[in-house]
Amino acid sequence: GRAWRGPRYCYDYVIRCLGFSFDPSVMGRLGRKLNFQRQNGIPKYPSITQRFEAEGISHLYFIGSNAHSLDFKLSSGGLVHGFRYQILNLFRHLRRRYHGVPWPQKKLTLGHDLKEQIVSRYAIASSLY
Repeated sequence: GRAWRGPRYCYDYVIRCLGFSFDPSVMGRLGRKLNFQRQNGIPKYPSITQRFEAEGISHLYFIGSNAHSLDFKLSSGGLVHGFRYQILNLFRHLRRRYHGVPWPQKKLTLGHDLKEQIVSRYAIASSLY
């Protein structure tokens, strides 16, 4: 007999999720105008600016996995861990661009103000973990 008698599992299907390819067909004619970053010669991510706007197509923005061309193999922007930072960044950019609302800022003195800000951010920043 078998040395180990662990539980047996029965599966109807096994699905392998090893990546994705962007499908521009869902965007109709606009999708044919997109430029792409390629991986191994295959179009993978839409080419976008640092402000998440499609290169060559004004007012079309991408975030999430489709924005991973900005930081592929550099950070987690294209993964679920980085989505919240992308969303906040794009929200602030759009608010500034379309409504004239400036990005939040604080004026700090070198010394106590700066130290307090660093300690405060360190205490609440989820990105450090």
